[in-house]
Amino acid sequence: MKTYSVPIFFEERVLVTIEAETQEQAEEQAENLVYDYGGTDYPKEYKQDFDYRNWSIQNTHIEEQTQ
Repeated sequence: MKTYSVPIFFEERVLVTIEAETQEQAEEQAENLVYDYGGTDYPKEYKQDFDYRNWSIQNTHIEEQTQ
């Protein structure tokens, strides 16, 4: 059986609940979440909810792996 490297691309929008004094502070805290966690799993205190998700497989870049 052959082995392949297959790229999967995700585009998603995640809503998080943030307590802040101003909108600017909320945006800054959200940006820090992205930098700190860099993905789709955030601490439960932020009550994340997936609002949108789309994915695709980029078949032009599928490559057979050599052993």
